[in-house]
Amino acid sequence: MTNPATTETGAAEPFWKSPFVLGMGALVGAAVAANLVMVFFAVTGAPGLVTDDYYLRGKSYTSRTRVDYLAPAGVPLTITGLEGVRVGRPTTVTVSAVDGMVGGLLFAYRPSSADADFSVPLTPDGAGGFAAEVSFPLKGRWDLIVEPTGGDGAPLPSTTRRIGVGE
Repeated sequence: MTNPATTETGAAEPFWKSPFVLGMGALVGAAVAANLVMVFFAVTGAPGLVTDDYYLRGKSYTSRTRVDYLAPAGVPLTITGLEGVRVGRPTTVTVSAVDGMVGGLLFAYRPSSADADFSVPLTPDGAGGFAAEVSFPLKGRWDLIVEPTGGDGAPLPSTTRRIGVGE
């Protein structure tokens, strides 16, 4: 009877030709390949956090959500003036006023570039609403959040909108 680990000439087969060793190598190779794919997606994908003070922004969002829930039903905020927005070109964004609104802030977040985020104050536009002049520094998707404030400085129900900025 011959030893299965030897060849016809009697020389021992290399260990790497064993099906067990080949199977283990394939398993390790598949795990490494899967990890490299995940690293690629992590590096090229958008980051999850778009602001440095994410904890305070989250607390602020929670309080605004409570305000939105408890707010009386009425005409919601509308954002206009965002058609054909281009990089570097100043655009006037107008926001309809809600009852008790005396001002507010317009926040612009770019999910993939936290360094480009900015905010501008909303000022009365003379037509019963509020306006702000903005200039987007980068093309791509932007999330806009309008946070109106009432006469006593309390937050009013906010609104959001996702836009695309072209070149």
